[in-house]
Amino acid sequence: MNARTLFIAASGLAAAFCAVLMGARHLLTSSKAVLSAAGSYFWLVEFVLLTVFLFALAARFKRPPAVYVWLTAGALLLAASLGEAWFVYPRFKSEPYNTSRNSIHLKDTENVRIYGENRHDDPVLGYGPEPKITRTASRRVSGSGEVIYDVLYTTDEQGRRVTPRRGDKADTVVFIFGCSFTFGEGLNDGDSYPWKLGELLGEKYQVFNYGYHGYGSHQMLALIQSGRLDAVAARCKKIYALYLTIPDHELRSGGLSSWENGGPGYVLENGALRKITRRESMRKRFLEDVFYQSALYNALQKASYAAAIRREQGDSQLRAKLMDTHAAIIAESAREMRERYGSDFAVLVWPGYEEIGPRLRAAHLAELPLSRVMPDFAKNFPLYLIKGDGHPNANGAALVAEEAAAYIRQADRNIP
Repeated sequence: MNARTLFIAASGLAAAFCAVLMGARHLLTSSKAVLSAAGSYFWLVEFVLLTVFLFALAARFKRPPAVYVWLTAGALLLAASLGEAWFVYPRFKSEPYNTSRNSIHLKDTENVRIYGENRHDDPVLGYGPEPKITRTASRRVSGSGEVIYDVLYTTDEQGRRVTPRRGDKADTVVFIFGCSFTFGEGLNDGDSYPWKLGELLGEKYQVFNYGYHGYGSHQMLALIQSGRLDAVAARCKKIYALYLTIPDHELRSGGLSSWENGGPGYVLENGALRKITRRESMRKRFLEDVFYQSALYNALQKASYAAAIRREQGDSQLRAKLMDTHAAIIAESAREMRERYGSDFAVLVWPGYEEIGPRLRAAHLAELPLSRVMPDFAKNFPLYLIKGDGHPNANGAALVAEEAAAYIRQADRNIP
């Protein structure tokens, strides 16, 4: 066996060993931070090893067409290696991870990753938060390592972000639906708007936070129709439901989000909603399972979602169709809550999304435009958003809670 053959064998074995090591990573440690940090660099090493292996094969098989096959494959992997290095490099300059068992981490190109690190599959909603967890979540600026947030996430036995527990003192329940704005991404438990709402309303009100990262109106309607709220609703004499909507929810309810694979879906046909089951794509599942730690793959996923946003904004007919569907899902959720539980239902509208208002009013829905409590949002958005992140900060969340509390207090005064 000559030196060239030995080199080919060694590079191939090294690539195979690296792949096996990554595949068995969960057996080596349970720390999500360690797994995330290791996964961040695994694909760079793997791409480089495979590139070396393929170019070595090309040198071994000098005659066409074999040499062209190996050279082409090697060139593609070299391009992948360079792309991976481009997106991984800034992380080398960041501060080290906290590698404790109960930590999760994000960087500016890793927004999709939290859905893999801190969730489980859900037969009704597609995916959802893990129940009964307490974890640190931190996000830093790539390169400088500047802390964007470093907070605590706690969920209860049903996977809901925790809120003040009232026990038997509460005779009114408030169900809160929404996405990461509702969940309280980047905020400690006590700074999320559902927690603040619970504090404002007092011990007679039990607030439940059903928001989660990446959710849309379709998860809200699927949850209501599933009957999961029945047991809680049966114990209370009065029920309120609140839904915080943002423009991105149009894409999500229209099935255009890049992170969802399967789960609930609804289509609007001749003015009527029809429920569909979005079948899980095995190809997408395979790609997510294999490549979800790749910086290049996540950058492509992010670019895909950004392209969907640009396509929607540039196509007035598509935008109108998605907004009509989104508004119809909200209206159906309100109808279901009213018929199932006799619940009041109100929609909190994030500043800048006032164009959804006419559709909400046409469906006779209570509309709470948050521009009333953030009138200068367009000019002074840093007052209301986490710097470098885009989710509501503690001040923004507190203002949302105040608007919601004012609505519930007014509704209570109207009860005979």
